[in-house]
Amino acid sequence: MPETEDTLRKEILDACQHRHPEPFFVKEFILNSHGEDAEEVYRHLNDLRLAGFMRIHSWDDTQGQSYLLTEYGQTMLKENKFSTLDLVPLTERPEKPAETARTTFEVGEAIRSSYYEQGNMIGRVTLALMAVNVIMFIVAAAFALAEGVPVMQFFANGDIDTIHKLGALTAEDLAKGQWWRLITSCFLHFGFAHLLMNCATLFVARRVEFLWGSARFLLLYLISGLCGSAVGIFIRPGLPDSMVVLAGASGALWGVMCSLAVWLFMSRKHLPPDVIQGWMRQLVLALILNVSISMLPRISAGAHAGGGVAGVLVAYLLFQQMYGNPALRNIFHVGIALIPTLTMLALSSLMENNARLKVFTDRERKEQSSLIQQNHPTTASIHPQSLAGADRSQQLGKATSRREAKFPGHDRTVG
Repeated sequence: MPETEDTLRKEILDACQHRHPEPFFVKEFILNSHGEDAEEVYRHLNDLRLAGFMRIHSWDDTQGQSYLLTEYGQTMLKENKFSTLDLVPLTERPEKPAETARTTFEVGEAIRSSYYEQGNMIGRVTLALMAVNVIMFIVAAAFALAEGVPVMQFFANGDIDTIHKLGALTAEDLAKGQWWRLITSCFLHFGFAHLLMNCATLFVARRVEFLWGSARFLLLYLISGLCGSAVGIFIRPGLPDSMVVLAGASGALWGVMCSLAVWLFMSRKHLPPDVIQGWMRQLVLALILNVSISMLPRISAGAHAGGGVAGVLVAYLLFQQMYGNPALRNIFHVGIALIPTLTMLALSSLMENNARLKVFTDRERKEQSSLIQQNHPTTASIHPQSLAGADRSQQLGKATSRREAKFPGHDRTVG
């Protein structure tokens, strides 16, 4: 190791020891140093941290990141065993990065900035999502009241017919080709308590938007919601005469919570350990609570699980896209796009091949075939028996439509 590098590392350790037990601010050291390049100082600082001599402490909005000597570092300095650093494999001097590449220090600064600088602010996408949920609830209430649904009944449990008309999801809807309901169902709620709980969760998780950025956060939310709806309706589609009607934002919110866990895990080397541990404890408690809620009747555990898994996958790819190798950025973009695409392709295949879902597809085909025969009768329809059969089929179709409109015996599922 060159003598100048050994000297610089010794100066960093001496400055940190001089400040101990108060934190050592590296920006202050750079300003008072003898003209060393800032990137060089941060490189050696990272070497000392990896070697166990120092650890990340706290962040100050004015002075930046601070560090503290570890017990090992204090012992080594007291015993004058600094030369043992020669035995520690240190990071190699990085080559000049590409124009769009970020150094380790720049990645750390970006992560710390996204975590510390926004405080308790609420982002515009988070506000917009909460507003859409509230607006859709008001619209649903207006439709329900116009149909004669009592106000208190709607606020307590919603109205299954109204919620479905506005975009809630059933397996039969997928058989009809209404795949857009995988998303619209995420913005509808069965009752005021359902809406309040999901909006409160979104507000508590408001900092997640600043960790990912507004556009990425919206993408994460929508993909998690879509995948949650897909898994939820696959796990529990119901029967043709007692379909499950799925609505709620919980799948998307599970994706948001799980994405926070991924962000914290992948940022652990750039944030103080107490910050990571504190957030992880809160997340574990939140997940335990939500798993317990998922076990309750009429709660879609499948939607929660699907949204959570999608959130983990999207979060990993987003983190790599933000801070990973720029040369692989397009691959991460493709990976993110594949998650909802493959989910919908898999569900489409299941609608044709899975016994629980195929009954909805088969019934829809029969109804479509019946309508075609009514609109384009064959020569056989000149016989009275054929005409009578057509009349019965038409009456059956009308009865089925009325049943779908009122959903008697159908089960609402909170997502």
